[in-house]
Parts: sequence; C-alpha cells; structure tokens
Amino acid sequence: MTITAVIPILFLISGYGFLANWKLAQWYTARQAGHRLYLRIALYGMFMFIISCLIYAAIWPKEIYQFYLDYHSHQQSGSTTPFEFSQYTFLLIKIQLISVLCGVLGGHLLTALFTYFFKTLNLKLLEDALKDNDFELLLMRSMKKITPVLFTAKSGKVYAGLVNRSEEPQNARTHIRILPLLSGYRDINTLRVEFTTNYHDIYMQLGIGLENGVQVNPGVGPHPYLVLEDFELILPFKDIQSANLFDIDTFLAFESQAQASDDE
Repeated sequence: MTITAVIPILFLISGYGFLANWKLAQWYTARQAGHRLYLRIALYGMFMFIISCLIYAAIWPKEIYQFYLDYHSHQQSGSTTPFEFSQYTFLLIKIQLISVLCGVLGGHLLTALFTYFFKTLNLKLLEDALKDNDFELLLMRSMKKITPVLFTAKSGKVYAGLVNRSEEPQNARTHIRILPLLSGYRDINTLRVEFTTNYHDIYMQLGIGLENGVQVNPGVGPHPYLVLEDFELILPFKDIQSANLFDIDTFLAFESQAQASDDE
C-alpha cells in the first residue's frame, strides 16, 4: 500500500469516528445499511476534512499559504501538465489525522452538549428519529408526559406502569423495564381488563410516596431501606401483545359505560 492510499482510508475513518460517537448521527443511521451508510460516512468524512483544513490553516498558515501560491502559480503558468499533488502528500496526511481526531472528539463533544445543555432539543430529535417506530414513540411519549402504559402480554396478563427508559434507535429492544402501578388479566371471553393488584396502594402502605413517577422522601417511613427501584418489573419484549397509554379516570369511565350496557 502506497502512502497516498492512506489518505482516503483516513478520510473514511474520520467520518466513521464522528458517526460512532455522536448519538444523533447514530439515531438517524440506525436503520440504514449498504451504500446509504457508506455515503453518510463519506459525507461526515468530508465535513471533518473541511473543519481540519480550517484548524490546520489557523495553526500553520504558512504551509497552507505556500500550497496556495504553488497551485495558483501553476494555474497561471498555463502548463498542460497536471499539478503534482503528490509533493503535498504528508501535508494532506497531517490534515487527515487532524480530521480523524476531530471526528472522534467532535462526536463526543456534540453528544455531551445535546445531553446536558440542549435536553429539550435532544428529546425532540430523538422523537423525530423514532417517528417510524410506533412502539418506541409510544414509550417516549409516556415518559415525556409521565403517563402509565398498559401492557398486555400474550398470556393475557396485563400491567399498567411507568416506563423507566426508552430504547435508542440504534439498539434492538429485548426487554421493557417498568414501575408497576396495577396488574391483572384480560377476561378470556370479553377481553376486558380486570385488575387484581394495586401496587400504588402497596407503595403507600409501605411509606413509599410516589409523585409524578418520583419517590417522595426516600429513606423516610416505616421501611426506609425500600426504594421504588426495588419494585421495578422487567417484561420480555417478545411477550408483549399490545400497549397503549393508560389513564385510570378514562379507564373507569369506559368500564362504567360498558357495565351500563351490560345491565341493559
């Protein structure tokens, strides 16, 4: 392999380094493959190359200016021979090495900025990246509104609870972690939900207050060693048959309506 062949390799490495370390880029490429993914990596590599050129020009302006003078002089001379870029191979390699560094550090920096300083924008971008994944979008909305989700398992068991995390688009969902509030089953004949366990009442009896999905006064009460995380439930994703946002008042209104219809 010639030293010139290293340049396009570094070009792609810088693009991949940026893609691998910036969460937003990962979200939008999670379901891309083949030539689309390669083109995106090349696009990021070009972006990093431009930034590294500006950085190099700011630190070592004489080398860039000399390159410009040589190239401009060659163009003005009217020579029919192409400009010899090979004499600047080491210059290009140095710039590309800077672009690799920019790709890796830039990806980490942008991830940190969006995570800690632009949380609202970060959440909106994540929702946009999940727009084609109805299930993850539902979980994201439930977390944003602090609204329980009603899960129906293939066995007929039902759980109403608060979802603790939404999976990022680049990760395959295998389990769902929830804080259960109610559980029961669907009647095999009517498919109506019948709740048999009220976790929320149990939390209150144990002195574990719950407000907007957050424990109130942790470490206080008759059982100070208990925290809400101790009651979290892991549901296998493959066992989930359906899911919907759940509101207890709306549920009771529908149940009252159904009961009145049955009485007629």
